[in-house]
Amino acid sequence: MEARKAGLHPNAIQDACCRSGQFPLDPNIFGEEDYAPSTVSSISVHLPPSFPLLPAPVALVAPAPPESRAENLQPDLPPAEGCATTAEWVPEVINSTEAGLSHHKQPARGDYIQDRRELPLKQQVRGFQDDIEAVWELASGLWDQLGRTNAHTALLQAENGELRRQIQAQTKPRRTQDEATAASQVQKHGFLTNPEYEAAFQARLAELHEKRAADERKATEKESRTREIEGRRSRMIADPNHTFTAALQSYKTANLEQLGDLAASLALPFLGLKKADIFNNITKHFDAHPELKIHPRFSSLFRISRPPRQEVPVAGSSHVNLAPAMVAEYALPPQL
Repeated sequence: MEARKAGLHPNAIQDACCRSGQFPLDPNIFGEEDYAPSTVSSISVHLPPSFPLLPAPVALVAPAPPESRAENLQPDLPPAEGCATTAEWVPEVINSTEAGLSHHKQPARGDYIQDRRELPLKQQVRGFQDDIEAVWELASGLWDQLGRTNAHTALLQAENGELRRQIQAQTKPRRTQDEATAASQVQKHGFLTNPEYEAAFQARLAELHEKRAADERKATEKESRTREIEGRRSRMIADPNHTFTAALQSYKTANLEQLGDLAASLALPFLGLKKADIFNNITKHFDAHPELKIHPRFSSLFRISRPPRQEVPVAGSSHVNLAPAMVAEYALPPQL
């Protein structure tokens, strides 16, 4: 401390203030024997009373958000008394991009708590600005992470609700239509203590049982019919000698099963489509593949010439007259 006290004579301190631009903010905060910097402000240098009087303290400008950059961060400090200046003192504009400090997304103590008391004021301001930029980037990253976390939480909540609904549907006993009707009847008429209500309930219950049995029979017959049609079509496709003898235009008025046979032979989809759409798909398929028109299985669909006329005998009074007769074009077989 004695060596430090000996080195801090007024001329040396005044010369250092002129060169570095650092000015004391409160010269009376310490006594003559105390030359330590303030523990409250790392950029304040406090001097003993022997230092010559200085102008009134100048308050520092608070650092602005990162978007205002460095224009508002320059302290407007007057020149020290006794400093020889040849021109008017102009504060230097600090560019934050000059400092090549790298800041990580993860907060580190060394990035935000640094001892800059030995640095010039401009470097301290530049360092504080870089710290603000790093904190701003960290806050932006945390905000984005919060948004992603909220979205992920919403998805998990929706999935959890769906799983809970499925679990409840599996564990909760399902009431049939008869049980639901019985429950509504009980809710409407009490516990069916009246014989008239009980008879009406039994009649309604019998109707529901009969309707359910009829629906089950229809579903069984439909399933059996579907399996039969699929088996017949599989055998038809596997049979190399199977041919379609009717004309293609006759399929405009054919039923859905006959159109399905032709579409299945061409490997075209037909389930759930209307008859007009199925017929249009068949004609487009033949137009796109003209080689199928001469295939033995489909050649009869495009027959143009009619078969020759056949002479059939017609009985007359004295002799037999032979009158020409037309043979009708092949038509689709009747469907049972």
